[in-house]
Amino acid sequence: MSIDHPPDAIQALNASDDRQRSPVSKQAKYFLEVAKLFAPPGAGFILGAAKVVADLIGRREEANRREFLDSVAEELKYRAGQIQTLVAESAEHRRFMEEEMPGLLLDAVRRAEQARARERIARMARILLRAAELGPVDGADFAEEMLRIAMDLDDRDVIVLREIDRAFAGCDLRGGRGKIGRTQVLQTWRFAVVNRLTLKQGEVLSVCLKLQSYGLIEAVEDRSKNNLDEEPLPFGLLQKGRAFVEYVRSAGEELNATTGS
Repeated sequence: MSIDHPPDAIQALNASDDRQRSPVSKQAKYFLEVAKLFAPPGAGFILGAAKVVADLIGRREEANRREFLDSVAEELKYRAGQIQTLVAESAEHRRFMEEEMPGLLLDAVRRAEQARARERIARMARILLRAAELGPVDGADFAEEMLRIAMDLDDRDVIVLREIDRAFAGCDLRGGRGKIGRTQVLQTWRFAVVNRLTLKQGEVLSVCLKLQSYGLIEAVEDRSKNNLDEEPLPFGLLQKGRAFVEYVRSAGEELNATTGS
């Protein structure tokens, strides 16, 4: 396997753990390789942050670290070229990578080490790479918020949020107030969301209230009813909810959607 291909190089390092004598130096090598993938040719601005990560790595769980790095490598197969182009063409994007990305990398690793499920680790890796791709468009604070939410949402929560996003796919949330009008929510909710989910109404409500607590969706009042009958409470998608779905979508999914495969 050629080490000239960065994602393959990281996965090769994972496969050769037992040949590394020191756990700290072993994991430092992993993170230095990740750091190099973010840096444009000749730039070493992120290597210091990777060393900080390596110094802390002794307290982190091995399996989660492996999973996180594999997920980063998988996403980089699709995103590395775009990230490098954006950095080369934009001074503002380069500044983001120099000043903000090291902190986001450290934050993502810390959260991944504490995660209880593999899919949460994968989602955090996708968020990190999406943040590197968007750079200053959304900013580091927003990416950090996405990481925080990803740590707390389980697979069922994300499935429900994706279904809600799919139901309101035709709605433009970037303009105006970043939310969907009440009438459209009421017209769409029951048939386009609830009927597609295999969850009981109480389960849907529980998940939606959790998603609402993170500012991803918003309950809407149906003034023709008292919202206390058997009909599930309607919820409308918010801009942050759509953004989260986009942040955790894998590059492979995006490519398949584009090519129609």
